[in-house]
This record gives sequence, structure tokens and C-alpha cells, in this order.
Amino acid sequence: MRWSPDSSGVYFLCQDEGFNSLWRVAAKDEPQRILPRERVVTAYSVSESGRIALLNTTPEYPGDLFVCDADGRNEKRVTNENRAVLSRLCVAPTESFWCRSFDGRRIHGWMVKPPSFSPRRKYPVVLTVHGGPYSAYLQAWKFDAQVLANQGYVVVYSNPRGSTGYGKEFQTAAVGKWGQEDARDVQAALDHVIRQGFVDRKKQGVMGGSYGGFMTTWLLGTTKRFAAGVASCAATDEPMFYFSADMPLWSEQELGGPPWEKWNAYRRVSPTTHAHKITAPILLLHAEDDLRVPISHSEIVHVTVKRTGHESVFVRYPSGGHGFGGSAPRFTCDTLNRTVDWFGKHVKGRKPSG
Repeated sequence: MRWSPDSSGVYFLCQDEGFNSLWRVAAKDEPQRILPRERVVTAYSVSESGRIALLNTTPEYPGDLFVCDADGRNEKRVTNENRAVLSRLCVAPTESFWCRSFDGRRIHGWMVKPPSFSPRRKYPVVLTVHGGPYSAYLQAWKFDAQVLANQGYVVVYSNPRGSTGYGKEFQTAAVGKWGQEDARDVQAALDHVIRQGFVDRKKQGVMGGSYGGFMTTWLLGTTKRFAAGVASCAATDEPMFYFSADMPLWSEQELGGPPWEKWNAYRRVSPTTHAHKITAPILLLHAEDDLRVPISHSEIVHVTVKRTGHESVFVRYPSGGHGFGGSAPRFTCDTLNRTVDWFGKHVKGRKPSG
């Protein structure tokens, strides 16, 4: 949050469904939206004159600088940093949709179709799941979705219960119940797209990082619908998370106590409980210096899948932290290239390049 120049109010960013817009509130007033709802603002600053500079992104471009007056008027785009690069690329269209989950709850999702999409063809599909789970996808630039769409996949992603931006009740609906209703929500979004008739049901992949990696390993262990999966920095074992990660008290809040008091609850929300049932090929990507979800979470899944006679490839990166946010660019590129090759081999049936 930032004070207005005259200290009469505070500016702040607030998620609203798939958007992240700029708001202002004074001490005795209701919050007021400064910019239109259809914004994904990732950063902003307020000058002494009251003018606002902000960074905005859309599914069509990664991010550019805009300026506006203190009340949001006279908005003007002042940069177009990626114009030259994007002009040489095929940016696939991103479509927002709403669907109903198993209990009638509305789920917000997106799909990215290949640039040369034809409704008369059948395409392989990749479901991607966000981290958190108390986070959310936004209607913003999503590079991995663009890469996969340009490889000929329909990419589907959604905000299941637990996601932020849809109200407190929706967010807290996943507390202590990972892998339950939320797993059905992400599949409901995938099924919504499949019912439109242009997806090959035999060619489904799933991927995600952190909680998205949790969901990837959970779905591979509890369903047989996916031909392959890619799990990055996956949280797979809740007791291990409690004893080795950097936030054990959060697990107690989620599950009502420590593991020695709530062992069944911890095992109930652990993909490792079902890892021995994984038969689809799985690619595990993890950094050795990940403190949020230690690399042992991928090790246990890898050993289990290999021991039961199925295909698992485990790539250990020497650095990168959680989610590879602090990794060297070559590691970030390597994870994406391996993902493309993995799905190409096991979902599309194509041999990996290189």
C-alpha cells in the first residue's frame, strides 16, 4: 500500500476474480476503484503531484508502463518494450470462461488455443495448475501457455476453490482439504473445454509447480486420465513438509495440529499416499536449494514410481530456489524445454528433440 501525496488516503492493489486493479481508500470512505476492473497491475508508484505510474500486463503482452491522473483518468501507455519481439511471434489467443464444478460452484478458467486453430481438428491438451493454493491465475501474459500452444496444444488453466480474488468463503473452502474438491474443480474446467469437441481425449497432460506440482502428482495417482505429467518443486508429502520446510505452523493451521496428533489428516492430503498408483510417465523438476518445498518431496515420488516399475525422470538443479524464481536463465529455459519434450514424447507421441 502507498499513501496519497496529501496523506488523505491509501492506494492498494486488489485481486478481483481474474484481475488485479488499483484502488484507493480514505479513512472514513468506502474503497474506490481507481482503474477499470479489467486490469492486471503488477506494480505502481504515486508521484508528489498525484500522478500514478503503473505496470500492466495482458494475455497479449508481458508488461508495459502506463501513467494516469490520481483519479485514474487520462490513462496513457508510455512504453511498448516487447513490440519488436512479439511482431515476430505467433501470440495465441487466450479465452476466459466460466464453468460449473461437481456441486454447481462456478469456476473461472482460461484456455489458449494454437495460433492456427481449427475447430474441425482434434488437439492434445495440457492442464496447468497454479501454486499456492492460496494464489490465483490472472488474465495476464502466461509464457509457458504460449509456448505450449505454439507446439500445437490447447492449454487449460483455472482458479479452483482456494484461489484468491473470489471472496473469503471460496478461498477458505480448500483449507485442510487439498486434493478433494479443488481437484474436481480443475478437472471440471478441463472437461468444459473437452466437451467443445476439439480435444483428443486420449492426449491429456497435466503440469504445475508447488501446489500445482501437488495437484499434478495427486491427479496422476488418483486418476488414469492423463498420458503424462510434469511436476515442478512439487509439495507431495505433508508430514515431510511439516518437518523440513520453512513454515511448519502453517501446516498446523491447515490441518488442526502437528502430525503426531493429526496423522491421518496429514496422510489424507499427501500425494505420496497415492504415488504407488502412478502409471503415467512423470517428469520431476526441483532445485536443491528450495527451502519452501525441499527436494526430498520429489525424491520420494521418483523412488516410488521407479520402484513400482513405471517411468519417472527426476532433474535436480543446483540452484533456483522455490519455483526457479531465482534461478539462472539457463535453468528456467531448461525446465521449459524439458517440459515441451516430455509432453511431445508422451502426450503427442513424438520423440524428444536434441
